[in-house]
Amino acid sequence: MSANKPFYMSPSLGRKTSAEIVSEARRSLRTVHTQRPFTPKDDQRRLLGQYPCRALESRPPSSFSLEARHFEESDSRPGSGKRLSPLEYRPQMPPLPGEGDHDHDSPELSSATPTSPTNPQQPRTGSTGRARLLRANPARGRPLMRLPAHSKHNSDPSNEPGHSLRSNTQQDGTPDFWLCEKGDPSLSPSEKAVPLRHGTERPSLRPSRPTRNRSGSVPRTAGFQEHCWETLLYARGNGNYAATEAEETTAQKSRLSDLLQEIHSLAQAGAVEELCCTCERLHIALAEGAVLGRNSSVRPTLLRTLFKLVDLGSDKLSLHLANLTLVLGISGNNLLNICKLIFRVSRDNGNDALFRGHPVTASLLTLLRHSDACSDGEALLYCVGALKFLSADAGLRRQLQAAGAVRTLLLLAGQLNGLHAQTGKRQVVWGHILLQLTATLRNLAELPECRPEFLTRPGLPELCGVLTLHAGDADVCTNVARIFSKLSSYHDCCLALADTPSCYPAFSMLLRNHSKRQDLVVRILFTLGSLTAKSDVARRQTCGQDSNLLDALLPLFQTCRAPCATASEDVLAKLTRVLANAAICPATGAALVANAQCVHSLLDVLERSLSEGREEVILNTTIAINNLSFYESDGSVLWAQPLVLARVLLKQLLSTNMDVVLEAMCVLGNISRSQDVRDFILHHKAYRFAVALLDSKRQDLCYACCGVLTNLSTDRRLRTALRDEGVVQKLLDCLRDWGPLDWQLASVACQALWNCSEDGGVLCFEERHCRSLLRLLSRYLNKDHMLHWTTGEGAGQEVGIFYQRCWESEFLPVAQRLQDRIQRQVGAREPLAVPS
Repeated sequence: MSANKPFYMSPSLGRKTSAEIVSEARRSLRTVHTQRPFTPKDDQRRLLGQYPCRALESRPPSSFSLEARHFEESDSRPGSGKRLSPLEYRPQMPPLPGEGDHDHDSPELSSATPTSPTNPQQPRTGSTGRARLLRANPARGRPLMRLPAHSKHNSDPSNEPGHSLRSNTQQDGTPDFWLCEKGDPSLSPSEKAVPLRHGTERPSLRPSRPTRNRSGSVPRTAGFQEHCWETLLYARGNGNYAATEAEETTAQKSRLSDLLQEIHSLAQAGAVEELCCTCERLHIALAEGAVLGRNSSVRPTLLRTLFKLVDLGSDKLSLHLANLTLVLGISGNNLLNICKLIFRVSRDNGNDALFRGHPVTASLLTLLRHSDACSDGEALLYCVGALKFLSADAGLRRQLQAAGAVRTLLLLAGQLNGLHAQTGKRQVVWGHILLQLTATLRNLAELPECRPEFLTRPGLPELCGVLTLHAGDADVCTNVARIFSKLSSYHDCCLALADTPSCYPAFSMLLRNHSKRQDLVVRILFTLGSLTAKSDVARRQTCGQDSNLLDALLPLFQTCRAPCATASEDVLAKLTRVLANAAICPATGAALVANAQCVHSLLDVLERSLSEGREEVILNTTIAINNLSFYESDGSVLWAQPLVLARVLLKQLLSTNMDVVLEAMCVLGNISRSQDVRDFILHHKAYRFAVALLDSKRQDLCYACCGVLTNLSTDRRLRTALRDEGVVQKLLDCLRDWGPLDWQLASVACQALWNCSEDGGVLCFEERHCRSLLRLLSRYLNKDHMLHWTTGEGAGQEVGIFYQRCWESEFLPVAQRLQDRIQRQVGAREPLAVPS
C-alpha cells in the first residue's frame, strides 16, 4: 500500500478492526462528577421545627414540662382483681391413656372433670369455659393444675395481663397469689387445682444470671442490657411476668429494700451524684435477682420512688431512672412520659456526653423492636426523635451502630409500611415517626460501618417502600432522598441501589408529584447521576427507550425556566449530569440523541447558561452533548442540524474558563467530521483557537486541540490556512513537550502533521522544522529510549505496561509512516504525489 495515503488509511498489516475503532471512540465518552447537595446542620434540636410545612394542629410539642405528678400511679400499683381462696388439697395428676390399667370410670378420672359450684348463687372467681389445663413437668412430679381466667371486661389498667396477679402478701408473709394447701368449702373437689400463672413453670421463667466480674458487679454492656430486657419481653409474650414474690429470697428483698431506703434518703438530701451510683447498683441488683418486669413485689414502691426523682431536675439522674423504668416494663402514659424525658435530655447537645456508654440507648432500641406503633405511636415518636438528636454526634453514631440501630430502624420502617399497606390508612403520628426515623438513618449513613447494613434485608427495598407508600409526604421523601444521595457516593451501595428495581418507579413518581420541591428533586437527580455513572442497568432504567423515568426528567427543563435562578442552576447541573452519564450506554445514547425534546432542551440550556455564566451547567451540558455526538445515526436530531451546535460552541470558545473551553474543543473534535461544520469553522476562522491553544500547559487541552486539527487538516483549504497560521511549529512543540509522557497525545500530533503534509506540503515545512521532526521521531521510535521513560523513577509496573502498549499500538505505526514520508521527500526534494 502506498505510504502517501492519509494516516487513517492504515496498511493491512496491523489494521484495526471496526470493534477496536468503536472501542477507542467510546473511551472518549466520560462520566460527569459533581458535588453532593449540601444539607445545612440544624443547630437547634427540635422535633419538627425544621419542617414548617407540616400541619400545626398535628405537630407534637418539642418543649414541655414534665414532673412527677404527670406519672400515673396505676402503673405502679399491684393488681386488685379477686383471687381464688386456698385449696383444701392438691389432687394427683391422672394417668394418661395407656399409662396404667385404670378403669375409665374410676374416681380419679372423673374428679378432674369440671363441675358447677356447690352454691349456684355464689359467683365463681374464674370462668370454667375459659379455664385450661396445664400438664406439669413429669420430672418434677407436679399435678395437673387449673389456670384462673381473667376478665377482659374490666377497663381498669390493673386488670391487664401482669396486673391481675396481686403482689401483696398475707399476714403470715406468704404471697396471696401463691396459694397454700388450705381448702375452700365453696369449691367442689374437681375445682381444687392449684392455680399458677400463665405460661410454663416458674423455674423456666427465671433467666440465667449475668456473670459477675472480680469486683462483684455486673458489667454494663449492651449484652447485659439485652439480658434485662429478655426477662421482661419473655414474660410479655407469655401473658405473665418473670419475677414472682416466691422467687425473691429474703436476702434479695432485704437488699432491694435497703437500696430503696437509700434512694429515698439521698433524694431528700438532693445528692444527685450519689443517687446515680445507687441507681446503677439497684439496676444490677434487680438483674441479679431476676426481678425485672411488671409483677415484682418491689415494683410498685420502686416506680413510685423513681418517678419522684424527676422533680430533682438532673439530666444525668433522669437517664438512670429512665433506663430503670424502661426495663421494668412501664406502659401507657408512663411510657410516653419517660420517652419525653429522654427526649428532653437529648435536646441539649451538651448532654451528649451523658449518653456515651450509657445503656439507655440500648433500651431505646429494644423498645423500638418490641413496641406496637398503633398503641405506642407517640412514645415511639419521642424515642426516635431522641435517637435523631444523638445520631448527630459522631461518637454516639458509633455507639448506636454497635447496638444495631440501622437494622432496628429499618425494621420499624417495614412495620409502618406493613400497617399502611394492610389498613390502607395512614395515621398522622406514623408520618412523624418516619420523619424522625429517616433523619436518624440519614445521620447514620455518614458512618462507614453503617453502610453495609443498608445492603442487607431489610435495607434499600424498605426505604423504597417508604417512598412509594408515603409519596405525598415531601419531608419524609426528602430525608430518604438524602440517604440515597449519601449511599450512592460509595461504589458498593451505588451498585446495590442500581439493582433495586423498586427505586426507579419511586423516583419517577416523586419527580412528577414534587417537581417544584428543589431540595427533593436535586437529591433524586444526584442519586440518579451516581447510578448512571456506574451501571448500565441504571442507564437503561433511567433513559431507555421505554423508560417512564425519562418522561419525568425532561419536563424539569421547563420547570427550571422559572425566575428563581439560584435553585434551578443546581437542578440543571444534576439533570444534565444524568443525561450525560446515561448516554454512555449505546441503547440509551441512541434513544436520547433521537429524542428531539432532549436535544433541543440541552442546546437551549447551553445557550442560556453561557449568557448567564452558569459554569457547572455549561460543563455538564457540553459533556452530555459530546457523548450524544458519538451516535451518528440517521435518526440523530443532533447530527441533523450540526451548525446550530457549532454556533453555540463558537461562543463557548470565548470563555475565560479553560474547563469550559476544553469541553467545547471536545465537542468540536466530534462534529468537525461534518463538511458543513468545517466550512463554518473556516468561514469564521475558528481554527485559530485550536492553533493558539496548543501552547497551553494543560495536557488534556492540547490533546483535544490536536484532535480538532487532525479533522480540519483533512480539508485542503484548511490545510493551507493552518500552515499559514504556524501550526507545524506548534505541533512540533507539543510533540516535544508531551511525547514521552503521553503517547496517545504524541500519536494524535503525528496524525495532524501527516495530514498537513498532504498535497506535497512537506516542501512547505521549513528545513529546521523537518530536521527537528526527524530528530524527535528517531528518538521516540527507539524502544530502549521508550523503556527508559516507562521504567523511570516513580513509574509502577502497571503504568509501565500501559505506556508500552500505547507506544506500540498507537504511536509506533503513525510515527514510522510519518518518518518514512519526511525522509523520502526531504532527500528527493520532490513534491508528493497528489492522492487521486
